[in-house]
Amino acid sequence: MVDTTAQQPLPPPPADTVPKTPRLLYVLADSLRLRDNPALNGQVLGYLEYGEPVKDMGEQTDLQKLRISADETRTAPWVKIQTKKGKIGWTFGAYLQFYPPPRMTDDVQ
Repeated sequence: MVDTTAQQPLPPPPADTVPKTPRLLYVLADSLRLRDNPALNGQVLGYLEYGEPVKDMGEQTDLQKLRISADETRTAPWVKIQTKKGKIGWTFGAYLQFYPPPRMTDDVQ
């Protein structure tokens, strides 16, 4: 005789047992500020270099619109990151991307 009752799927494992691999993000600006909280008035903890890889810590704010210059605004969340030296803080997400940016060279062709 064949059992026709459907097997119930197993529940997912508790969230704290699922390994989280932080994704890498790359800095798109020279001297991008790393702050202690997600706001322009947050204390500056350091500066990130163009092309520097940082780890996404999995936290971000809602989208915010910031005036970058007199004629430019950008909309993005603040993103919590960790630097290659282990420093953790917040930076504006408009200047981060998922793949390494091109390196500038002195060669002009």
